[in-house]
Amino acid sequence: MAAKHSSPYPGVRYREHPTRLHRGAPDCYFTLRYRRDGRAIEEALGWASDGWSAKKAAAILAELNRAHATGQPGHTLVTLRAEAERRRDAEAQAATQAARDAQSLRHLAETHYLPWATRNKRSASDDAQRLRLHVLPRLGDLTPAEITVGHIESLRDELLSRRSPATTLQCLAVLRATLNHLSRLGLFEGRNPVCGIRLPRLQNARLRFFTRDEFTRFIDAAADLPLFQDAAILAVNTGLRLGELMRLARPDVDLVHGLLHVRDTGGKPGGIVPVNAAAAAVLARRLDVGLPRLFAPRGDRHWYSDMFRRVADRCGINDGITDRRHLLTFHSLRHTFASWLALDGTDLYRIQRLMRHESLAMTQRYAHLIPSALQSDVARLCAPPCPPDSCGA
Repeated sequence: MAAKHSSPYPGVRYREHPTRLHRGAPDCYFTLRYRRDGRAIEEALGWASDGWSAKKAAAILAELNRAHATGQPGHTLVTLRAEAERRRDAEAQAATQAARDAQSLRHLAETHYLPWATRNKRSASDDAQRLRLHVLPRLGDLTPAEITVGHIESLRDELLSRRSPATTLQCLAVLRATLNHLSRLGLFEGRNPVCGIRLPRLQNARLRFFTRDEFTRFIDAAADLPLFQDAAILAVNTGLRLGELMRLARPDVDLVHGLLHVRDTGGKPGGIVPVNAAAAAVLARRLDVGLPRLFAPRGDRHWYSDMFRRVADRCGINDGITDRRHLLTFHSLRHTFASWLALDGTDLYRIQRLMRHESLAMTQRYAHLIPSALQSDVARLCAPPCPPDSCGA
């Protein structure tokens, strides 16, 4: 190896390249030599042709000595380089985070949340509409980090002044879902501001169910719509949700054992549903049609709801009713299934199993329909008092 020479700067040494020249003189390779904790250390810097000089090397050594004297990181060239790399990484991360933070909610929702929702949610089109009409016009130009609880409260109050509580809740729900998704992707940090507000309470539980007479009139009015008529009969005899009914396929039907296999989907639990004689007759008819999906709608996914309104208008079951809680809808057929079971004395546990509710609390709404000994207790108040000579002392 070539001999090392001392430079005019203490601690800076160099060796000359045997053949290569730089600016008319031998190219020099500079190193630093110093002591740390009684140990001699020599570390390499680089060639003059790469931009190094004795003066520049001396400046580096002075920086190392200052760090050592003050107990700071970087008191050797190795640690100095590691510290410089750490700073570069931190600056790069900060720049990346700043770029992310500078992206508006509109941009992030359109490029990240909505494509994900399209792949994973049946309500993706509804989510897109609620964001486009109600959320992004008010918050779209803000970054997620800039959105505060105050912004969410203002959005809530504005929506409540013009829209129903249900619409307001749906818009806030899709905003919450958007921010949660961005958080999972590392594009938003911190607490979701939607979780920090008081949400409007809904009083929209369906209170009404079909009477036996109303259901008979309804089915008679649907005589010219055999697919819809069969769907209504099956729903009221099994409690199937509309989505479950529309997805029902031939392999899901087991008429030998009187069972339906309902698939888990859309966050709703599936399971095994027993089939009574009325439901079995409907299923046999639909199996004879030969289609892979027994109750595939004739048009889009709103076909059943549209047909329900048409048949309801024919038989007048919703005439004069304005409170939506008392309007009968297709989902009322499932509600009717549980209500008729309760009126017939079926206990809540069995109703829960048949409805496939995740908790008994969801089934409690039918408890008041179950005949109870309490009714006979209060009925005694209407009984004539017993004659004095027949009452015990």
